[in-house]
Amino acid sequence: MKKFILLLTLAFFISIGGVNAQSVDGTLKVLQACIDLPQLQDLYPKAEDNVTKQIYVMQHGISFPKDKTLQMDGYKIIYLDKSEIESKNISSYFLFWTFKINEKEAFVEFTYENNLTSNKVSLNLAEENKVWTVLETKIKKEDNYEK
Repeated sequence: MKKFILLLTLAFFISIGGVNAQSVDGTLKVLQACIDLPQLQDLYPKAEDNVTKQIYVMQHGISFPKDKTLQMDGYKIIYLDKSEIESKNISSYFLFWTFKINEKEAFVEFTYENNLTSNKVSLNLAEENKVWTVLETKIKKEDNYEK
């Protein structure tokens, strides 16, 4: 009975905790698809040469393996916890709150915050031949006047 309760508790925490029964490789590919979303590219902070500056992912609620790095325009994606985002005064970052993934499908919800807008994004993705493709995108932009 104790094993059953332990397994039931573990299943519950996995179901509410985000990244579930999927390989780290699949998880990182879905995360990369989120970062590469064409509708967000113009919102990323840019250097003088118009190359994307550092991309941050807040490790809050849903966390990703810090030892597995992704890249965008030659910059590594940096994972920081909430206190690090706040203490470093970082105003542009990803915050994931839903990250459900299995062998062939994924559903992801996140916010991309930047100085001007809060962009709430929902994505449905499908995997075929180890390539994740975005099937449906919903984005709701809200102005951040207080920043």
